[in-house]
Order: sequence, then C-alpha cells, then structure tokens
Amino acid sequence: MSRLKSTWGILHRFEKLLGGESIKFTEVPLVIPPGIDPIIWANWNRQLRDKQQEMAIKGEHLEIRPYDQNSKLNALYNHNGEIKMWPGSVVTLIGVEENTGKVVIKVAKASYPYIAAINSPEVDELYSYNLLPKPRPALAVCTFALTSDNNLTMTVRGERTNVYPSRKYGQGGNPQNPKDDIVKHQMHEMEEEISVEPSDYDPSGFRFAAVVEDKEEFPGKTDLVGWVPVNLSSEEIARRVKTREKHPNDAVAVAFVPMTPDGLMKHLIETDPKTYCPPAYAGLVVYGFFANGVEWMRDLIKKL
Repeated sequence: MSRLKSTWGILHRFEKLLGGESIKFTEVPLVIPPGIDPIIWANWNRQLRDKQQEMAIKGEHLEIRPYDQNSKLNALYNHNGEIKMWPGSVVTLIGVEENTGKVVIKVAKASYPYIAAINSPEVDELYSYNLLPKPRPALAVCTFALTSDNNLTMTVRGERTNVYPSRKYGQGGNPQNPKDDIVKHQMHEMEEEISVEPSDYDPSGFRFAAVVEDKEEFPGKTDLVGWVPVNLSSEEIARRVKTREKHPNDAVAVAFVPMTPDGLMKHLIETDPKTYCPPAYAGLVVYGFFANGVEWMRDLIKKL
C-alpha cells in the first residue's frame, strides 16, 4: 500500500459519482493572523526578484512594477507591457461535506502571494504563535477526457512550469473565485489545454469522484478529480494538440492511459507514480475503483 499512496492521499471519496450540479463551492472566511501582510509582501517580492533573475539568465528582461492602483503587491511585466507573473486570486480548501447525493466544498478566497508564502518559516511561526490552523495550498480541479477508444487523456507539463514541471496531469487548474462554476471552469481548461471543444462532448457528462491531496511536491494541496466522455478518439486529440497554434506551457503535449480493467491495472503497476502529478495518479486509481469495483481495487493493492 505504501507505493500506491507514496505521493498522494484521498481526503474524501464520494459515495457515488456526482455531476457538476451536485457539487457546490461555498465561501467561508479565511482566518488570517495579525501582522501577516508585511511578511506576505516581502515574500512575494522575493519571488518576483528570483523569477526576474531566472528569466534574465535566459535572455528575457522583465520589470517589477505595481500590479494595479488598488494593490500593494507588485507584478512582473515584459518590455511590451505583457504581464508575466501576477498576484491573482485563488481558493483554498477548508472542508468537504457530503449529504444525500450532494457535496458542499467549503473554500476560502485568498491571493496567490498569500498561498505561495504559507510554507515560509515566518508565516509558519506566525500561525503557530497565534494557535491558528495554517491554510492549504490552492485548490485545483483535475479532470480527464475519456476518449471514444477508451483512454484517459493526460496533459504533459512543460519543463519550465513553476508547478510539477515535465510531469503528467489532467485537464484543469485553479478556480479563482468561490462563485466559479466547476463545469464551466473545466470546459474552458479542456478547450485551452487539449483543443477539445464543448461541441465534442456533453458537458452534463462530467463526473466527479473525490477530493485528493498531494503528499509529495506541495503537501496539503488538494484537487477535485473526475472525468468526462468525449466523442473523439485519442488519435484525433493528439492530432489537434500537435497542430494547434498555441502550446500552453502547462500542457505542451498529451499522453493516454488505457482504461480497460487489465490495461489500467498493468499501467499502474508498471508506472512510477512520480511520472504523474500526485492528483493525476490519484485520479487514475479513483477511476479504477469506480469503473471496476472493490475487488479490482483489492487486487491492485495486492500487486503493488
């Protein structure tokens, strides 16, 4: 069982697969200790300077200047005024409640600089001193397109991404607001990352299975995981991704995992979990459980 959960864990597996209409975000206040703002600002400016120096070595010169008139935080811009690193908003998981086929995911709204600083010693000390629970890293949604030839579609992240470089993930990202619609968020991500448009599938077909967490790269980071059947073969998705005009750095290519019971079992046994982002590997295991049943899962655990 240690290899199966070497990089990830399940926080909450749903009693049954749920559509997007059965899952809602609800906002709760983020508990912030007094005196944290100057620490957040200093930590964020250090990150901007580090990124600026990293890009300068690669020949790209970026400028640090205020994000906007209403913000005390800075951002990175190139010479054309295009923003390259900015203090956007994210949500962080507070808790999950399931009752009679409905799931409420309690989240708090925060800024990326705040979340990016929570593992710094200064922030850790401040939360400990005030006897407050420290927030988790940003909540993400990770889903997979299930192709007409029975494969789950994985994205391959670029070598220069800040999060999980060169590893395999699903289609997804971080919602920015507690009011974000989960299905609409994923529809946008699928179109942007793998060139699968809403006309290629039924959006009501999204099924969500669990909330999982990273135990390796970003301990405590959570993902809502699920999948959706699409009317495209893996060959067609691969062709679209290869011939598209823009290649987002967090999805430079695609890979596919067979979803037959034996094919998925073999893949999970033979593949190092660290090939994947922890929530993506967790998503494959959770899919196997819901698609193939308890006995399949027990057999997988024995073989691992």
